Amino acid sequence: EGKQTYAILAMTPGEMRASGGLIGAVGTVTITDGKIEIGDFKSNLGFAGSNIVARNLSEDEQRLYKEEGPMNMNYDIRDIANSPATVRVADYFKDIWSQLRIGKNTELNGIVLADPLMVQSLVKVLGDVTLADGTVLTGTNTAEFLINTAYREYPAGETDAMFGTVAKACIQRLTEDLDAGKMARLASEMFTLAHNRHLSLYSFDPTMQQLLWDTELTNTFPLDEAKPKIGIYITENNPSKMGWYIKRSTKITQLDCLEDGPAKYHVEYTIRNTMTDEESKTLPQYITGIRSEFPDSHGTSFEKIVFMPPAGGTMSDFEVTGNGADPVADSLNYRLIYTTITQVQPESEVTYSFDVTVSPDAKQKLGVDETPTASEKPDVTYVKQCPVQ
Repeated sequence: EGKQTYAILAMTPGEMRASGGLIGAVGTVTITDGKIEIGDFKSNLGFAGSNIVARNLSEDEQRLYKEEGPMNMNYDIRDIANSPATVRVADYFKDIWSQLRIGKNTELNGIVLADPLMVQSLVKVLGDVTLADGTVLTGTNTAEFLINTAYREYPAGETDAMFGTVAKACIQRLTEDLDAGKMARLASEMFTLAHNRHLSLYSFDPTMQQLLWDTELTNTFPLDEAKPKIGIYITENNPSKMGWYIKRSTKITQLDCLEDGPAKYHVEYTIRNTMTDEESKTLPQYITGIRSEFPDSHGTSFEKIVFMPPAGGTMSDFEVTGNGADPVADSLNYRLIYTTITQVQPESEVTYSFDVTVSPDAKQKLGVDETPTASEKPDVTYVKQCPVQ
């Protein structure tokens, strides 16, 4: 009952932030006594200018991302997905919302973080979407179009609006044409999308938020010692749309199968830049980016990486192959992390190798929680696993 307003924050993995990507557009969904009203999507700076920033960063967030750089983030609407915990993203956005005219008159009840893989799933279940120029987006090409094709073939000023156009069409169909079969398919898709960080919800209502925690629809960094995961979170420091070309993979080998005590693993995490040298010279600079201090950096991904040990566990013995700095110990909101910067040029790769020891209370094999890629699920390979005792 009553009125509920949720903001939909459209992320693009083309420009990576810890929870997914730069916020390209913002829309609203309002539910009043069961009636759903869909607001227009606005481009990021059309919703809130760059002078309106989140003022509630923690000391660690301020230091790691605003002061140390190398790209000194502004934490205006574009940067607020730069936390692996959706609760922090919601806090950032609520502070920005409070500074806007809409925030003076409308209570914000929660947020929805969604990326193009989420939109593609909606299109797959609800039907194709045709853009004004006749382009047909389907359940197989929508993500690639929104992450890469749009930036290659359309003016930069039009691309953010495209996400809003497709998302609004899908949400409209949700309210008009959702039978039991589609609802079941959509529910299945939503849980998979949330598991792989293409979707995350947060409610400021404690009862509703507890339901979201219980159903694992709110993403956060690894907290459960019984279900060990390492966290790997990326912030792109080259203003670009390089995310489509960056492929990430993780190889996990379990060690010491005959030893007692907590399980140990060796992890190899590889970042590969699939952009060719020729593409780096010919694609629009809006895609390839360039840092002024590196005039030959077209097509280079400058990634700030946070490695987070599993809850109750450790990381050790880092080694780097390729153009990356050795990770150093730091802290992020009371959690031990290891941070590094890497430059991945076109047609090159960098690999970080390290050992992981999980909590003695671990009941499952080691998993990976990472900034979502442009693929439906992360590329994780288990080379060796010990028999379950």
